[in-house]
Amino acid sequence: MQGSNCYVYHTTSSYEKAIKKGRKVSKYLGKLEKEKGFIPKRQNKRTVAGPRNITEYGNSMLLHEMMKEIKPLLKEGFSDHWEEICVLLRSVFDKPFFKRLQSVF
Repeated sequence: MQGSNCYVYHTTSSYEKAIKKGRKVSKYLGKLEKEKGFIPKRQNKRTVAGPRNITEYGNSMLLHEMMKEIKPLLKEGFSDHWEEICVLLRSVFDKPFFKRLQSVF
C-alpha cells in the first residue's frame, strides 16, 4: 500500500547461485480499489502500429517489385522462416535513400 492506493503483486522467490542467496521476484498485477475492486494492469500501450508513412515512393515501389521475384525463392529455400526474412529485408531497405547512405558512410 502506498498512500491511499493498494497495489497487487504476485511474489515468489528464486535462489541465485552466484550470490548464494534467495531473491524476491515480484510481478505487478494491478490495483485494488474500494469501490471498483480489483483493476488489472493496463496492457502495453504500444499495440500493433498503424500503416507507415512512405516518404520516398520510388524506393518503396522498387523494393515491392523486387520482393515479388524473391518471395518464391525464399519460400522454397526457407520454408519455415521466409516471412521473417521478408520483414528484415523491408526494415533494412525501406528507408529513404539518403538516410541509408549516411548510415553506411
